[in-house]
Amino acid sequence: QQHDKVDTVCREKMCEWSYRVCDHFHAEREVVAVSFSYLDRFVDKCSCDRSAFKLAAMTTMYMANKIYGGPQRITINSLAELSRGEFEMSHIAEMELIILKTLQWRLHPPTAQCFINSFHNYVSVPHGSISNAIYRRAIFFAELSLYDYAFVTKERSLIALASLMNAMEGMDDISLDQQGNFVDVINITFDLKFTTDMVETVRNRLWYIYSMSAQYK
Repeated sequence: QQHDKVDTVCREKMCEWSYRVCDHFHAEREVVAVSFSYLDRFVDKCSCDRSAFKLAAMTTMYMANKIYGGPQRITINSLAELSRGEFEMSHIAEMELIILKTLQWRLHPPTAQCFINSFHNYVSVPHGSISNAIYRRAIFFAELSLYDYAFVTKERSLIALASLMNAMEGMDDISLDQQGNFVDVINITFDLKFTTDMVETVRNRLWYIYSMSAQYK
């Protein structure tokens, strides 16, 4: 049925829910990026209605936090409680096995945040405070990118580069020449082949998502 079909709005809502859960349990927000890597790859191979999609999203959060979440554990019990009776712990445990088999145990995806951590070292700025501000802004753009299904097939390294470029925009200490050189430095250092057009396309899409976000309003 049409109202049971999973669409981009469902995905956005589960992304928002995932970030709220992370913040509630003081877990690393990068866990959501890992969770959605699992979720998007799972949904690509298995057809889900809305209920199954919601269960899968809750389960991938549990799985991602178990591997990447550090000391703050989002437990299977707490997630079952958050579902307000819709799912039991046994449902999440069963779905975890299904997802593991579907993903063939490939559970260590690269995230845009990982690439930002590496690329950020090559941002040339005079002050540590400016460097930190660029890093925080870039992470913000990377987190925003998860909401948009258009980024599912984009390379995480490209999203990271575009996020850093957007983070630099408007910074008085960084000239346009420095911004342009940054792309060349990253391409050469990491053996990448991102053209100006590729980077600009992703940058513009990130600005668009930002313009639609609550932070912009």
